[in-house]
Amino acid sequence: LTVAGEPAQVRDIEAARAGLPAACTLYNRYGSSETSLIAEFRIGCGDAPLAGPLPAGHPVGETRIALVDEDGRPVPDGEPGTVTITRRQLAIGYWNDPAATAAAFTDNPDGTRTYRSSDIGRFDPAGRLHLLGRRDHSVKVRGFMVEPGEVDAALFALPEVREALVVGRPRP
Repeated sequence: LTVAGEPAQVRDIEAARAGLPAACTLYNRYGSSETSLIAEFRIGCGDAPLAGPLPAGHPVGETRIALVDEDGRPVPDGEPGTVTITRRQLAIGYWNDPAATAAAFTDNPDGTRTYRSSDIGRFDPAGRLHLLGRRDHSVKVRGFMVEPGEVDAALFALPEVREALVVGRPRP
């Protein structure tokens, strides 16, 4: 069973596992139109119950994932950063939008290309990517940058929260 398209929550995966045969494997997959499949996290129906945030997983194939700051420099281990994907097969660019193409894609000397996504992520100690939100959905609260995706993840970690949606809204 493959879950993709939107961030999956542990409670949803655990509910699905309860109704599947023991031989079934679940895949939480992460990808984009520009890159196709980027990473996956495999969960066996017989594996121990999951706890905490559900990872997007490890890179697939020859994909390399790096996390960078606003200037494109790698972030320290465990810190959040913009997800970049490097491999040979990526989209050529954006139709009739050379400026957006130049901002998102870089050709590398080794024949690979790098795509700078709008996703924010961090790696856990096991090297699995966790998605925290998107660069373009950040909001400022009393001068602090807040990622609604991080607040979503914290809310979904609470057993008494069934559904949540976090948005920024101006207030007088």
